[in-house]
Amino acid sequence: MRNLTLALLNTFSTNNVDAIIYPEQKNLVVKIGSASQSGRNGILAALTGTPVVTVPAGFSEPSEDAPIGVPIGMEILGRPFEEEKLL
Repeated sequence: MRNLTLALLNTFSTNNVDAIIYPEQKNLVVKIGSASQSGRNGILAALTGTPVVTVPAGFSEPSEDAPIGVPIGMEILGRPFEEEKLL
C-alpha cells in the first residue's frame, strides 16, 4: 500500500491540488450474487489513509438492472490530515 500512497501524494503535488473528485462507483449496480465489487472506487481512501467525504450527486437513468434508477455518489478525496479543507 505504500507505493499506492506515494503515487497518490505525488498526484496531489504534481497537479497542485488539494482534493480529487471522482464517482464513488464505476458500476451503478452490483448484481446480487456477484463474486466481487471491483467497480468500487471507495477503497482508495481506506488503503491510503487519506480523508474522504462522500456526497450525493444525483440519480442514474432507469435501466434493466435498476428500473427506478439508483443514487449516484461523488467522493472528494483530500490530502492526509487536511480534513478541514474537505468540509
